[in-house]
Amino acid sequence: MIIILFGEIANDTVGAHLCVRPNNPDKMIEKWLFELENKYPGITIDYYAIMPDHIHFILFCLAHAGAPLPEIIKWYKTQTTNAYIKGVKTGLYPPFDKHIWQRNYYEHIIRNEQDLYEIRKYIDENSLKWKLR
Repeated sequence: MIIILFGEIANDTVGAHLCVRPNNPDKMIEKWLFELENKYPGITIDYYAIMPDHIHFILFCLAHAGAPLPEIIKWYKTQTTNAYIKGVKTGLYPPFDKHIWQRNYYEHIIRNEQDLYEIRKYIDENSLKWKLR
């Protein structure tokens, strides 16, 4: 069963590559995504799509970020989970059962321009497939 936590798919995009209309005015999931760039210098968010129950994003490490990828992802999940819990307590977001993120995540090292193109295409097509459900 899919639980929609992050918003519904919109017919248009809201912001760069955002494919849902967030349930909250401050776009919490997106906000914390870009906070990664502040927290870890050398990281850039290249491409992303926030889905109703998950997120896809391409993270460029332009320089040593000072932390391994698992720590970066853990920080992101922690910040968004804490913000989500606060939103549930204030009535902004629907409640969730146990956790809002999967335990694991998928990572892939992008080796060339074709690989980057294919992953961006996958991100775009994933949101289109969701709309067709």
